[in-house]
Amino acid sequence: MTTRISEKPQDLLQQCLKASSGISLESQWPITGPTATDLEECYEQLTQILQDVEKSRATYAQARAILEAEIEEAREAMKKVDSVTDGLYGPDNAKKENFGLTPKKISGRGGTPIVLDQVIIRKLSDGPDPGSISGTFETVKGASYLIEWFSDPQLTALTGSLATTSANFIARGLTRGQEYYFRVRAVKGNNAGQWSMTASRIVTQ
Repeated sequence: MTTRISEKPQDLLQQCLKASSGISLESQWPITGPTATDLEECYEQLTQILQDVEKSRATYAQARAILEAEIEEAREAMKKVDSVTDGLYGPDNAKKENFGLTPKKISGRGGTPIVLDQVIIRKLSDGPDPGSISGTFETVKGASYLIEWFSDPQLTALTGSLATTSANFIARGLTRGQEYYFRVRAVKGNNAGQWSMTASRIVTQ
């Protein structure tokens, strides 16, 4: 059996509009029945509700698109964090709990860890800016690098770090007259080499 009074909003809207016109053609329409004005008011109210629904739908679609874009942006940021912290944590499969990342298997072909050559710092010199030191080191084919610098020879007071793919770096924001101790390690995929021997230099400008 077909439902005579539609449950679909748009179809019901058209029924109200048609009925409001049809009432005026009925000479024996009872006074207890709805008037054309009643149906016109229903039509207007239903129209407004449908318009509000469409606006909400558009707003929801826009909000969803923004959310998806932000999720993708956050995922890309976490990929960078994951890559950089590989150098911090090394190939020991340690948890990266400070970053909400679980351990991942670190191995080369056949389950054997890839051994990266130890980096050698070639030279430290005055940087291009006040309070800076420049450094160069030997490269490892296909690797990127993590550089750390400390204000003590025991390497307990980490002052700064950076990741790079080039064989040189600039440490900025240093204190004039302070001696800093630098170390570098190669990072390739999920593997990290040993830290280089420490090299130091006093900031002279």
